[in-house]
Amino acid sequence: MRLVGEGRLELGADVAEYLGHLDWYARVPNAHSMTVRHLMTHTSGVMRYEFKPAFTTDLTAQPDKHWRPEDLLSYVLDEAPSFAPGEGWEYSDTNFILLAMIMEEITGQRCYDLIREEILLPLDLENTVPSDSRTIPGLIQGYAGAENPFGGSDEVLLPDGRFVINPQFEWAGGGFASTPSDLARWARALYTGEAIDPALLPVMMDGVPADLGPGARGRPA
Repeated sequence: MRLVGEGRLELGADVAEYLGHLDWYARVPNAHSMTVRHLMTHTSGVMRYEFKPAFTTDLTAQPDKHWRPEDLLSYVLDEAPSFAPGEGWEYSDTNFILLAMIMEEITGQRCYDLIREEILLPLDLENTVPSDSRTIPGLIQGYAGAENPFGGSDEVLLPDGRFVINPQFEWAGGGFASTPSDLARWARALYTGEAIDPALLPVMMDGVPADLGPGARGRPA
């Protein structure tokens, strides 16, 4: 939204305008018919890469692998889209991966560096850090359910403190570790207009009705 406010990103622009020069982009579902707004509202029709059996199998088998955005997107290339852009709703981390790549194309900066310089430092969110390693200082134990596809164990931290898999794969789809106090500070900054121009808040909040549950995929937005 900051890039929108600066006139450097257009919500109604085709995603291909920013990423179309990349050699793999034409193989993304709905590559030449979705807009930035479609990505932000999860109406792009691009499915989730992170629950593809091939991906979770590879992730579990290679717990130390550093995943590039292109690696993640490879699991959805050449697939038929879930629906035409704007004609359904499906939450998908893949949308956030593509959005971060657009941010990097526009700014010439790495996503994590940009977020740190533009948000974390100015807002004093000093306890919010990228989850870009199997070892994240201060991380508490979490539970993912027995035989879950992301590492296969209920406890997400091994006895030596390492994550059972490398959480770095999440990147722009949720790749930060934080604290309750930082989350509260962030929420206040966001919704009071400190984090972005207050005039852009209605634009940011202008989403679409989202049917949740098993019947959500492909239903009219």
